[in-house]
This record gives sequence, C-alpha cells and structure tokens, in this order.
Amino acid sequence: MRIKEILLVSMFLFIGCGEDKTKSPEEICHDRGIAYNELKKHVKDRLKAPSTAIFDDKPSSWNPKSENCEHRLGAFVESQNSFGGMVKTFFMGEIIYDMEDKVWRLEYLRFN
Repeated sequence: MRIKEILLVSMFLFIGCGEDKTKSPEEICHDRGIAYNELKKHVKDRLKAPSTAIFDDKPSSWNPKSENCEHRLGAFVESQNSFGGMVKTFFMGEIIYDMEDKVWRLEYLRFN
C-alpha cells in the first residue's frame, strides 16, 4: 500500500509541476532561433532536393529590428542540385513575426 501512495505522489509531482513551454508572442518575436527555423522552411521550398539540405547551426549574419519583429538573416545551405552534386549556397532573407495574427511572413529571400 505504501508503494502505491509513493507512486501516486510521484506521478502528481512529475506531471503537475512541469514548466509551461509555450512562449508569448513577444518572446517569439525576439527569438532568433525561431526566426531562423522559419526562414529555413522558405529556403527548403525553393531547393531542387530539399531533403538533402544541410544548414549552418546558426545564421552567419543577423540584424534584428526588434521593435517591428523583423529579422534579417544570412547563412549557408548545402544541398543537391538537379545534377545530383552537392552545392553550398549563401542565402539572405528577412522574416517578420506578426504578433496580432501570430504568423511569420517572408519579406524577401535571395540566394547568392
């Protein structure tokens, strides 16, 4: 009987005391990692073989305009071209978080 009580209390503590991992719109607005991941989705949409994409861990350039939730990011992606060869390309884009609608919008994306 004692073991059941300990298990029940442990389960309650484990489940009931977890951190709330949801972020507020303001936190999302200023999160460089989230902005970079959203921009990578748009990059993948434009690649010939998106499943082969290998991105830098972090953007090599970042210019936030935090008052407008704008993020200008630049990084490298390596992926297969239409001939099957791996090509490393620099991309730069601007992505904006709309706190009212809670969506990311792509302003521009360029490949060099």
